[in-house]
Amino acid sequence: MTRLFIPSLRKKLIESGSEWKKEEETVRHDNDLLVAVKGRIFKIADDYSWETSISNLYRAGSGGDYALGALVALGAENAKSPESAKKLIKLSIEAAIACDNFSGGKIDIFTQFV
Repeated sequence: MTRLFIPSLRKKLIESGSEWKKEEETVRHDNDLLVAVKGRIFKIADDYSWETSISNLYRAGSGGDYALGALVALGAENAKSPESAKKLIKLSIEAAIACDNFSGGKIDIFTQFV
């Protein structure tokens, strides 16, 4: 992730004009990204730092904390199938949309199989 993906991502963001830097700050981009690579999910922050989660629950965006709270409350880490996980994810995103003025739009849920 650090050696290959992040430098490639940064190059594309620079080319698109999406990277910025203020005095006395680290370089940043205006995104919160979730990236799936070979069955592992990585959250990439606006400063290019990345993390994984031991609970396998992830969030991004302004309503992400609401969605994560809903996922935990619904017991999503114990989902028994991809179908049940998708239902819980949809419910958590709907909760985030209800609680966050900057969340909304169409909900698309994608599945990656290894």
